[in-house]
Amino acid sequence: MDASGSAATHYAALRRATRPHRWLMAITVGAAVGVFTNLVLPGPLPLLAAVLTTAALLIWDHNRGTIAGWWPVPLPPTRLAALATRLERHGWTAIPHPRDTDRPIATYLLIGPGGVFVIDHQTWSALHQVTTHRATGLLMVSGVPAARRVAAVKGAAAAVTHALTENLPDDSAVHAVVTVDGLTLDRARRVADVTLVPVTDLTTFVHEHGRLLTPTQVAALSAQAQQRYHTG
Repeated sequence: MDASGSAATHYAALRRATRPHRWLMAITVGAAVGVFTNLVLPGPLPLLAAVLTTAALLIWDHNRGTIAGWWPVPLPPTRLAALATRLERHGWTAIPHPRDTDRPIATYLLIGPGGVFVIDHQTWSALHQVTTHRATGLLMVSGVPAARRVAAVKGAAAAVTHALTENLPDDSAVHAVVTVDGLTLDRARRVADVTLVPVTDLTTFVHEHGRLLTPTQVAALSAQAQQRYHTG
């Protein structure tokens, strides 16, 4: 796979772009721990606690890509990029920002043993309330039908199905998925043939489908997708 179109390359670029924010968040949390520790412990221990906390957070962030999500202003979805990179290491193809006539249609296109997934990423704050309408039974997000939030990725999945039809098995569908960052969505929900899933559950979700594609099919679809949606 062309490295310029890989999730790992995209993730590295996102980490460079968000490095000041991530370091500042880690230092801020570490300093807060140091101040609290200073209230109960004497000597150099508060400083040591602050340094160790900062270091631990940066190491955790290196593996999970989550600290950027703590920043008050929304930043690029580094957590999703980290997950896509890990999937890439286990035989999946993860194409960042596949495009159709220069129009972004999804955050990632994932192709692997579990099938083909078009992923759209959304960040929901605590203000986004997920409810069910009493009269219609429709899933609502902040009083608006959730179906409105999934229309774009549903159309993107249809476009990918058309683009990859040459190598896509007849019994395989392109799954449309919206990954949600934030604490509002506690479990996967199905809306208008699109799955809403907490971003932290994405890896489990794509593996739940089992092995639907053979290595040969994965390779053929990945090659076709790279040619069609190359982002380098």
